[in-house]
Amino acid sequence: MSATPTSALLGILQHYSPASVLCVSRSQIPAIAAWREEPFEALLFDVGGLKLAVPLVLLGSIYPLEGEITPLFGQPDWFLGILSTPAGNLKVLDTARWVMPERYTPELQDTLGFVISVEGYDWGMAVHGVQQSIRLSPEQVKWRSQQGKRPWLAGTVIEHMCALLDVSALAELIVGSGGAAGNAAAPALG
Repeated sequence: MSATPTSALLGILQHYSPASVLCVSRSQIPAIAAWREEPFEALLFDVGGLKLAVPLVLLGSIYPLEGEITPLFGQPDWFLGILSTPAGNLKVLDTARWVMPERYTPELQDTLGFVISVEGYDWGMAVHGVQQSIRLSPEQVKWRSQQGKRPWLAGTVIEHMCALLDVSALAELIVGSGGAAGNAAAPALG
């Protein structure tokens, strides 16, 4: 039986502490703003059957969801709660509610497998699966030319049939309105 991309990644994760996996040093921060202009590494992952990619330079760590996420009362539906990690407590958002609100069902929470922390923020994205890292050149991305109803969408990677997440735009939406993870209202993206 051959290993799936997810099981292969889990095998790699077993040899590293969660805090050290896919960490970005502060010396790389200036490169973050220019990630669209040069070839870059991106992580492919799955949210409710939707394949997404995010530049590795924007990520912190990947945490397998082995423990419980502690819910906090009085928070928006998209805020799942707090995940205790070796690096500290991480606020967890329900990524599916943000990126595909029109297809969202509560059952999607039952099959979450990982939380991907975002560099420079105290929150992470709950996802269903982590696939692989790929190298992309800017020419491989069909970049969005104008802001639409999904400001978190940087573009589309046709070769991998996936959406490329603009984590900075997603962070602005989350942080923009207050609340535990930075926003008191439900996602206004659908």
